[in-house]
Amino acid sequence: MKRNLFRVLVLLLTALLLLSSCSKLPDFAYADGAYVNEKSGASYLAAPQTYRARNYVENNPVAKIPQGKSQDMIIYSIDKTDSEKYLSNDEGQLFYNSTLTLPALWEMNVEQIKVFSAATTQYSLVSITDVNEIAAIIDAYQNGVHFSQDELELDLSRQRYDLEFASPDHLAFYYTLTYWAFSSEVLVYEIIESVEGFSSSYAGIEVTFETFEDETYAVYHFGKHLLFDRVTGECYPIGDTITKYLN
Repeated sequence: MKRNLFRVLVLLLTALLLLSSCSKLPDFAYADGAYVNEKSGASYLAAPQTYRARNYVENNPVAKIPQGKSQDMIIYSIDKTDSEKYLSNDEGQLFYNSTLTLPALWEMNVEQIKVFSAATTQYSLVSITDVNEIAAIIDAYQNGVHFSQDELELDLSRQRYDLEFASPDHLAFYYTLTYWAFSSEVLVYEIIESVEGFSSSYAGIEVTFETFEDETYAVYHFGKHLLFDRVTGECYPIGDTITKYLN
């Protein structure tokens, strides 16, 4: 009983110390699209959703963002990372110094892709380390034909996975994309004037033609496997490279 009481007191004391330290943190004032540290003057930008902080050091809060009547957002350092360059909140949102430029995925020297179930990111289902397959996935995203998510039929059955692209050159963050494995082929329809004068909008993608209610359609066949960029809303066909790891 005494031991349990001691543990409770230690936890309460720790919580009080943490609250006390957080109350003394400098504010990040939001101005002109950036968060400015009122103490150091350093300016930070919130990274797009495709970038996710690898971790945050809970016992090293460095600033707070006032949230009005709600609780302030605490900003933390990232392990093995210069806090002058990168920071994170407790949900993995990345903040980076406004003097920096975040690398594109194909600039990151990716050595590993972790595949997670959309239901949890606590542990990866598989890890892809083959350099050729990593290069093929990144190339499909960088150079491949793509189309807008708005073209997808909403009722298409799919499994969703989250991908984390990891680089030894960038220990502060992962690059993240969504991977969709559909139960049937993804088709995109385009109204055209005639088959004879047809010019494809998606070079290299298989196309067939259909007629419905006096309209002629080009039907593009994008396969069952797509990468999805949540920031741009674009979809990229990638074949079965990832799916074969999950089967």
